[in-house]
Amino acid sequence: ARGLAFGGLMTYPAAGRAAEAETWLADGRQALAASGLACERISSGGTPDMWRASEASVVTEYRPGTYIYLDRYQVAKGVGSLDDCALTVLSTVVSHPTSTRAILDAGSKALSSDTL
Repeated sequence: ARGLAFGGLMTYPAAGRAAEAETWLADGRQALAASGLACERISSGGTPDMWRASEASVVTEYRPGTYIYLDRYQVAKGVGSLDDCALTVLSTVVSHPTSTRAILDAGSKALSSDTL
């Protein structure tokens, strides 16, 4: 279409399925080439498979996601500890109605009304 330029292929593969995404991207690039459309940029990404990014030979760009923040997901994977996380929130416990439930003063009104 007039005014549009094809930038490439982009995917966010499911965790643990980077090899399938690699095949999909390679097949997509081949199909585009067969129809006369060059695909110079192939972007993939996501924190769960960031450690295997070098295995994706067809990928020209990798987006590491939340890797730089070392969030709870990465802590659960053993990459670091909660003390290593880039951001934490200190809040007041307003009440604890049961032994397994606490009410915190840390909702959207207390922290921010901005959405991420």
